[in-house]
Amino acid sequence: MNSNIFRIILFTIPIVAFNVLLFLIGDSAKFNTSTWVAYGAIHLAWLTCLCTPLLFNREDHPVNTYVLSGVTLGFFAVQMVVGIIIILINPESYVWILIIEVLLFVVFLVALFGTAWGNSVNAKEERERVENKQQVSQFNMRVKLLASKCKDMELRHQLLACYDQLLRAPMKNSSAAETLNEQIDSLLSQMERTMLTTETAGPMVENLKDLIAQREQVLKFTH
Repeated sequence: MNSNIFRIILFTIPIVAFNVLLFLIGDSAKFNTSTWVAYGAIHLAWLTCLCTPLLFNREDHPVNTYVLSGVTLGFFAVQMVVGIIIILINPESYVWILIIEVLLFVVFLVALFGTAWGNSVNAKEERERVENKQQVSQFNMRVKLLASKCKDMELRHQLLACYDQLLRAPMKNSSAAETLNEQIDSLLSQMERTMLTTETAGPMVENLKDLIAQREQVLKFTH
């Protein structure tokens, strides 16, 4: 069963049960404005349960929809309890009831968008961490391949040291590290073209060591 259909059915059961019991047991002719305010607030909370995952579940806005569904479900449960209490009391004045419902909705919106923002930041950081890990793995493979093709033992040892240093670097990302990654990628491409057979091999390896060291230093101070 499609997850959206399952969610709709799951959230529809309590609201249908609520309406059936309300209009079977209660006398709708005696419902005042406070009762209808509570009734509307309960149905608004029900609609948020249905719509929230659809609004936030987009590729350009990756969030944990399960967490958001938990927030909306909590809001629905609170509104259901508060609404039933209001309906049972059936107060004459609806002003305070309206104020309470508005405050609950504002608190819900703050919790919802705060949670969505936090999840979006975490998702972005996780995506960048995975991309950084993949890029470092590619660098390592390229450096290791260069080392295997290098006939100069001293240069080979230096390249293997670069390989080890890349593995030790923190798996983080930053704009400064991105710039260094581009420079490392460009230098590796240049080294792959020359295959370390020219007199510039030594300076290129030294340059590579410096770039990797700078990258490691930058990442250590990245929070």
